[in-house]
Amino acid sequence: MTIDDFYQTNCFKAFADLYNKQGKNQQAIEFCLTKLSLYEKDLPLSHMSIAYILLKLGELYGDNDDRKISSLERSLNILEKNVHFEYTTIVNCLIMIAQYYQTKYIKENALKYYNRSIEIQKKIYPENHSIIIETQRLIDETQNQT
Repeated sequence: MTIDDFYQTNCFKAFADLYNKQGKNQQAIEFCLTKLSLYEKDLPLSHMSIAYILLKLGELYGDNDDRKISSLERSLNILEKNVHFEYTTIVNCLIMIAQYYQTKYIKENALKYYNRSIEIQKKIYPENHSIIIETQRLIDETQNQT
């Protein structure tokens, strides 16, 4: 497989998940950082494989780790440049960023990202789809947060 092969990226993400499930979160992070370094050296910085590894890192970092939001925002930037490929991945990234801000009690930022995600969802799902309903629930919960 070539370095830009989608299946290779999925294998890397699966290895990181395996490490994480074994309680080896730091090893999962180091594995992803190593692969990210290779990708950034050999691929264009707007390549989807880089976005996926950054998104995985965002999942692995703890909520109190500033690298979490940095990874998620970098991933979102790449995903938005390739929006025609990955609507669902963009929505997932937006929701993860919103949840990060919600745990930090930065309500305005959380709502901004939740609202961006629901705008995309409304374009790709039927009106009463469970995904839209769940995102609206998250928005309502955030608005009612004190």
